[in-house]
Order: sequence, then C-alpha cells, then structure tokens
Amino acid sequence: METDMVKTNAKKVYQTFNQVFRTGISTKVTDWMLIRKSGDECFIQTVVSLIKDSVGKGLGFRGVARDVTERKKAERQDNVTHVSAVEL
Repeated sequence: METDMVKTNAKKVYQTFNQVFRTGISTKVTDWMLIRKSGDECFIQTVVSLIKDSVGKGLGFRGVARDVTERKKAERQDNVTHVSAVEL
C-alpha cells in the first residue's frame, strides 16, 4: 500500500521527467524522498536531461542523483534548535 508521501513523490518525479521530455530543457530537482530497501527514508538531488537523436527527437533521459540525506537531517536539526531557542 502506498503512502501519501510516496504518491506525492511519484507525481513530482513524473511531472519533472514529463516537463524535460516536452521542453527539452534540463532541470535540477531537490528533495525527492525515496525509501531504501531497509525502509529508511533518504533524500536525493537530481539533474535530469533529455537524450536526443540526430534530428532532435527525444530518446530517453540522462541524469545524476546525489544523496543529500545528511544535509537534510542537519537542516532539520538546525530548524528544531532555532525554534527551541526562540521559544525560550
């Protein structure tokens, strides 16, 4: 059974690839949440480009993904620390 978060991310991924395919313009995307085989959440940052044939027709995609989970955890911790300090 899919959770709302998984459905939301699947929709974002589809929309991103669809936009790149329709426009041919590469895009950089952050904050895609994935679930590892272990069940742990991870966050990735991606760059997606369209691969074209000799006449410019889209053939597929090329991309690079980078795990930014530790950065996201640090940002969350900073936000929690900031909110706690403000509440004092």
